[in-house]
Amino acid sequence: MTAAPIDPVNCFPVKEAPSMFPGSPAVQTIWRWIREGIPGPNGDRIKLTSFKVAGRRFVTRNAIDEFIRASNVNPTQVDMEEKPC
Repeated sequence: MTAAPIDPVNCFPVKEAPSMFPGSPAVQTIWRWIREGIPGPNGDRIKLTSFKVAGRRFVTRNAIDEFIRASNVNPTQVDMEEKPC
């Protein structure tokens, strides 16, 4: 299996990742998302993909976009049936 090439223009150290998320979460939160992930809509764990180069951990813009997309429920899967208040 061959790894996909990584575009160095879209690689960022983990400490710069908070500015790429809505609300700018703390860098500790980013580390937790990498290590432990978050519960996904269907019960599985969703982790932020990262990689290491020379002892430093990096994320890509694509990995951040995939993490955000995976952590949100697909609108077509939401039960749209009206429920009484």
